[in-house]
Amino acid sequence: MAEDARVRKTKQKLSAALVGLLLEGDFEDVSPAKLCEHAGINRSTFYRNYKSISQLKEEVENKILSGVKWPVKLTNGAADRREIAEQLNYIKEHRDLFMALSSKSFREDIFDKIRERAIALAKETYPEFQTLQQTYDYDNLTVYAISGVVGTVATWFMTGMAQDVESLGDFLASRITDTVIRLNKV
Repeated sequence: MAEDARVRKTKQKLSAALVGLLLEGDFEDVSPAKLCEHAGINRSTFYRNYKSISQLKEEVENKILSGVKWPVKLTNGAADRREIAEQLNYIKEHRDLFMALSSKSFREDIFDKIRERAIALAKETYPEFQTLQQTYDYDNLTVYAISGVVGTVATWFMTGMAQDVESLGDFLASRITDTVIRLNKV
């Protein structure tokens, strides 16, 4: 059943208020009263939509993560640089959301969740990860390769995204391609 327009508008206000508060301070400092004041709604409206601020935070995280489509598939034996550039542009376009969700106060930040999701997707996407010989632990190889890519993206993000998307996309595509080629030789 589709959400009522008023409910959507209320949730958008609450999401925007949460992001704004997280950009200003720590998650632990966000109270329902402060959140509702920033959103311009009353507390009963908040509790009609969410059980807790953590539930709202999780909804915001899931929404932003739904736009992350890593890992990219290989085309003609190489990672698609355009797909990588699209993902980098997605992060750039949603900078405030990613910044708010990358707060030091979270036990797991958004890039840890991207890494976990990318690892799971890699195991589904690349048969190379499933067909390695028994003597090699493909889980470790997958985690190592993806952690390097996601770590590079996180560093790019946290240092102001100065490097252009195309050159970073080329670099990441070559790392992904090299990893898959090496796994095929195992």
